[in-house]
Amino acid sequence: SEYNPHNALAFSRIGQTLFFAGQNEEAIEIFGRALEVEPDNLDTLLFLGNAHFSLEQFEDAISTWETYVDVAGADAAGRVPGLIESARARLAETASTSEAASEALADIPAAKTESDEAELDLLQVSGSELYGSNCAACHGENGGGGTGPSLLGNARAAERANVLNIIQYGRGAMPGYGAILSEAEIEAVTNFVIEDLAGEQTSER
Repeated sequence: SEYNPHNALAFSRIGQTLFFAGQNEEAIEIFGRALEVEPDNLDTLLFLGNAHFSLEQFEDAISTWETYVDVAGADAAGRVPGLIESARARLAETASTSEAASEALADIPAAKTESDEAELDLLQVSGSELYGSNCAACHGENGGGGTGPSLLGNARAAERANVLNIIQYGRGAMPGYGAILSEAEIEAVTNFVIEDLAGEQTSER
């Protein structure tokens, strides 16, 4: 009923709105202001970790979620310890991938044709990695759902046109990624959702 420029709940809700709109950098800034007012707010800590995870800032995500566990207590932390383990795995995977990529690039001849470069770009597009960095925070690391619906055995997630459209343009609280991901990346995520998550056993819905 009264304007309060230091209202932690208002900051947190604005941050969540930005997060669901895919504006993670802006969301992180707002969540930081919310935590300055109320450093122990669990919703703020949870979504701040999600925003860091979406930007592949895995160390920051881990630190934020560990604070969540400290505040909530291990028994009431819910799925957050699992999120921490996922972020640690992604951090280790990123380090391993970077090392492997550096070794591979060292073996590539200096002179490459355009077709060689295009092939290399395609090889670097991983639907699993793109899903992990852009989708897992809401749909779950393994597609089992979270703030977003489960994709496992989901008939709608097995329909290519539906999945491609939602990834490109968004739907409801989910932002579109058409301006963020390349066509090859969107195709890779679509294939991963259809083939690896929805699979052949779809739900009856």
